[in-house]
Amino acid sequence: MLGSRGGIVSCEVCSRFPCQIRSPQELKRSLRKASELVDSEKLEYLGKGYWGDRFAKIRHGGSWGDFVTNFFRCTHCTQLFHLHAETYHGSGGAFEAIDKIEKNEKFEPENP
Repeated sequence: MLGSRGGIVSCEVCSRFPCQIRSPQELKRSLRKASELVDSEKLEYLGKGYWGDRFAKIRHGGSWGDFVTNFFRCTHCTQLFHLHAETYHGSGGAFEAIDKIEKNEKFEPENP
């Protein structure tokens, strides 16, 4: 388990990160936003869920698989975030704060 601050977005840096994803355009915006935050070192990419693509492959809006599932951490307060979407059926997803990375996510760290 990776540490967090109880699932509450708790700092000025990451308070604007969360958003709902209801369309491919919103997913592209969320990926672009996450990419900018990683580039500016406000967000650290931790790794992907088992069914998703690595962030490096999809971060600039490239083609993604049926599932997007990537994990990040705020570099200021260590709050964990999960950017996820189910794209095959179009049921959407979110870029949201989480308490921990659950075992059923089958987390694959970026640098094992």
